[in-house]
Amino acid sequence: MRDLPDHPKVISDEAFFPFFKRGMEFEEFVPAFGEWFSEQHGGERTACMVGIRSDESLNRFRTIVNEKKTRWQDFGWTTLVTPHVYNAYPIYDWKTDDVWTANGKFGWDYNKVYDLMHLAGLSLHDMRLCQPFGDDQRQGLWLFKILEPDVWAKLVNRVAGANFGQRHVQEMGNVMGNIRIQLPDGYTWKRYAKFLLATMPPYLAEHYRKKIAKFLKVWRKDIRSGKYPVDRIYDFADPKMEAAKKVPSWRRVCKVILKNDYWCKGLSFSQTTREMDRQLALITKYMDL
Repeated sequence: MRDLPDHPKVISDEAFFPFFKRGMEFEEFVPAFGEWFSEQHGGERTACMVGIRSDESLNRFRTIVNEKKTRWQDFGWTTLVTPHVYNAYPIYDWKTDDVWTANGKFGWDYNKVYDLMHLAGLSLHDMRLCQPFGDDQRQGLWLFKILEPDVWAKLVNRVAGANFGQRHVQEMGNVMGNIRIQLPDGYTWKRYAKFLLATMPPYLAEHYRKKIAKFLKVWRKDIRSGKYPVDRIYDFADPKMEAAKKVPSWRRVCKVILKNDYWCKGLSFSQTTREMDRQLALITKYMDL
C-alpha cells in the first residue's frame, strides 16, 4: 500500500534474517528474532518488551498470572518464551485512560491517526490501529475513507469487496457477523449454527466443530462447579453479557462463524503455533497450484 521508507535501517532483503520465511505470522517472527538477536550477542539473555494490558482480554490476564510459566527473577510480568528470550509486559496493569494520561503528562510521541479517530467521534476505548482485515478490525473499515482517503482509494482498487464491506458492515450484521446478526425465520440459534457448519467446506467445518465442542465442554464444567451464575448453555442471552464473554450461548457461536473468526476469539480462544503452521501449509499449497 505504501512505498518502503527511504532510511538506511530499513530491511528489504528477505534473505537478511536466516529464520525468515514468507507468510510468517507476527507471533512467529518475534521469538525467532529474539533468538537471532541473542545469538548476535553471544547468547545473552534477551527481553522482548510487549505492550499488552491484562484488562484487554482474559487470555492476556492469564499470561500474567500463570504460575506454571518460567519467569525472570520471579517477576509475574515476565515469561520465558524461548531458551534465551523473555517477554516482558511492563504496562500489564494499565488501563486505556492510563496510557493517554502518560502521553499527556510526559509528552510522549504517538500515532497522530488517533487524533483523527477522536475527531471522527470514537471514544478512547473504541480506537484501534491494526491491519484492516483482521477478525475484529473489519468492523472499522468505514473509518478508512474518513481518516486516510488516499490509502482507502488504493485499498479499494487492490482488495475485492472492501468497499462493499465498509458500506454494509454496520447495516447488515449477517454479512460479517458484526454489530447485530439476524436469526432466519423458523430457526433457533443452535439450529442456525448447525446449518452454517453444514454449508462450509468439510475441513473448515471440522475445525470449527472442534473449537465449539471444546467451548461447550469448558462451560459445562464451569456450570457444574458453580464457577459462574449461569445454569445452562443458552440459545441466546443478554447481548452485553455475551459481548463480555461472561455467558455461553449459541448466538455467540453463530457470530463467530459469520465473522469467519478462524481462531474463535469470540469463544475466548487464541491462535496456537500448531494451527498457524497448519493454516500456512494450506495457503502455501494453494499458492503453488
